[in-house]
Amino acid sequence: RCPCRNLKDQRMASQKSPVRVEAEKLCQKNPDAPSRQLARMLSESHQVTVESARSLVRTARGNHGDYQVRP
Repeated sequence: RCPCRNLKDQRMASQKSPVRVEAEKLCQKNPDAPSRQLARMLSESHQVTVESARSLVRTARGNHGDYQVRP
């Protein structure tokens, strides 16, 4: 693996978008709320689609699923 790619991955992982930070805050404040409800709240306040907001909420909660590469 190329060393420059490692540095790029580390930089990308350390920076979170303002929408993702807000999604994490919403999940901490409302741990029992459904993901779709939090996504609607997030989409209204940050001008993102409900589906992208829902993905951010699920990622913040850690239940976005496993990424598998097909052989």
